[in-house]
Amino acid sequence: MTHRVSPDRLKKLAALREKGTAPYPARVSDKPDPIDKLTSDVDGQTDSTFTIAGRLGQVRDFGKLRFAHLTDRSGRLQVAFERDQLADWWPDRKLVEQGDIVSIQGLLGRTKKGEPTLWARTVTLLTKALRDPPEKFHGLVDVEARYRMRYVDLFTNDDVRRQFQVRSAIIREIRSYLDELGFLEVETPILHSIPGGALARPFVTHHNALDMQLYMRIAPELYLKRLLVGGLERVYELGRVFRNEGVSTRHNPEFTMLETYEAFADYEVVMERVEGLFDRLCAKVLGTHKVRFRDVEYDLAPPFPKKCYLDLFAEHNGGLDFFDVDKVTARAKELGVHKPELTPEKIGNDVFEETVE
Repeated sequence: MTHRVSPDRLKKLAALREKGTAPYPARVSDKPDPIDKLTSDVDGQTDSTFTIAGRLGQVRDFGKLRFAHLTDRSGRLQVAFERDQLADWWPDRKLVEQGDIVSIQGLLGRTKKGEPTLWARTVTLLTKALRDPPEKFHGLVDVEARYRMRYVDLFTNDDVRRQFQVRSAIIREIRSYLDELGFLEVETPILHSIPGGALARPFVTHHNALDMQLYMRIAPELYLKRLLVGGLERVYELGRVFRNEGVSTRHNPEFTMLETYEAFADYEVVMERVEGLFDRLCAKVLGTHKVRFRDVEYDLAPPFPKKCYLDLFAEHNGGLDFFDVDKVTARAKELGVHKPELTPEKIGNDVFEETVE
């Protein structure tokens, strides 16, 4: 993991230590304010003292004055470093650079151009970064690198950070919605003696104490249904499932699944629950029912159009009958999704996913 470490940054790390500056202090002396607290009312808080902490962006040097943006979990704010106000720190200013995590105390205000700015009075290094961040204009754009180094993707791409925040809000609202309907959240076993509840290839493991083969669950369905038998009439689980199949930016071997089960209800009730859930998520999390996905805008306001699986299969495959095994197999081969080891039903569903979903 050291092959990407910058030699120049290592020299600066050594210089900091020689000067007695801890490059990785154990504690932050002043509790930082979230940046959105400052940016929400800049003019009303002008000349007030705040402490912020986060990752430093590209530094712009104008001799006696330096500017850089600092980003934390809540937002981004420009910081100004003035030589006359930072006499003790100024000689070491070049040892602190883009990518470092710093704590800055200063006065809130604006520049002559009106940009909200924290005018630094003290600068404390919290973490010295030893790798150079992606260059300014393109950021981290290589798809494989983005997924392999998610942490870098997070601090270089604002949209990715927002996606994580939205995802967290969605999970919170899912729980709230189902709890209000009287559902009970449960946790069921991840290791199964038989892989069930879905059509997928499982990960296989071995239980040493019991000397038996077990499978990472491909779905929580079977144990959730047993809870209904036990008298828990409404249950749900938000948990990880594992499928030993393809890997891409759209398919991950492990992912989070939501499953709900409800006694005394049929599929029409389930459809009502799903519509209600999306209505709640759009209103509470997004603030709109119109969402854009892959350059197409969708209106998620209920009621949703309802179509039969078999009708959709035929509609998108030239009238093909799902139960005509030979023709469905030929269609799968034509689409390049045929896997001879799969059951006819799974092959048909792969055709459905390729042509309909």
